[in-house]
Amino acid sequence: MHTETEILRTLFTAASQIRPATSDSTQKLLSLSRIYLSVSELVQTGYPAWDGVSAGLCSELGDGLFKVMLQKAGKKGPVAEKLLLVSSMYDLMNGTELYPDSTKRGQWDRIAAKAIDDYFQDRSGDHGTDADTAVCLCLLDWFYFSEDAEDDPWMKHLKTTIGSWNRSFTAEGWKDTDIETALDRIEIMNRNSYMLLDSTYDSTIREAFRLYSKKADTAPTLPCSIIGKLYSLAAGGDFLPEEEETTRRMAARLQNQESVDSEDSDSRLYTVSFRIAVLCQELLRKIQEDAITAIA
Repeated sequence: MHTETEILRTLFTAASQIRPATSDSTQKLLSLSRIYLSVSELVQTGYPAWDGVSAGLCSELGDGLFKVMLQKAGKKGPVAEKLLLVSSMYDLMNGTELYPDSTKRGQWDRIAAKAIDDYFQDRSGDHGTDADTAVCLCLLDWFYFSEDAEDDPWMKHLKTTIGSWNRSFTAEGWKDTDIETALDRIEIMNRNSYMLLDSTYDSTIREAFRLYSKKADTAPTLPCSIIGKLYSLAAGGDFLPEEEETTRRMAARLQNQESVDSEDSDSRLYTVSFRIAVLCQELLRKIQEDAITAIA
């Protein structure tokens, strides 16, 4: 039987050979970002490098992907996809870089401002629910570590939006909102709690997470996107309860889906990215347990 490290090495070696391009789908680029971030966190924590895989390689891969995302986000396309790319670029910039890069930060500031401004420019149009939640992700990145931003119009939009979600949530959930949109809202409200240190809605976050995780568990079939989002929320911790059972169930469902997707499809890479994330989290947990044991 292959060990977790052997499986991870095989999967990551294959993924690291993929060369991202602006012609790739947004889903494909976001999957590569998830892979690079997961492995980077593992090796930066002190897990032994293997076959040349190191924090340096993750930084190199992350840098290349950042540049491709920068180009793609600068082209014409759906507002929601641009915003999702910009938010992922923020994660890459902070999660794979070995040293702060002021040039890259300047590039991110400019493309983020442009993407967010594009969303607000045409308020007569309906960008759709995906864009409404994606812009909130970018705004959270934009205001992370910011001080005295309460009067900023973008901050007011973020706070007003989250507040409206809190008010409209009931014991049955959000009316006329599908599971995927609900999970997006929970993620944003949760990020608002730990990124902007706003615990106002923590009880709603926990209640909503429990409600929609049950809804997902009882659904006979689920799109991979919902399974992935639920896994991320369950495994994330932060101000959400640590739902180990949900984490395991969603990881198993993603692995089952991986076995039926075609080899080179974007959907296969999506499920593989979560398989890598799961393996990295399991190895990180072992590192933490070993460290606690050594101290004891």
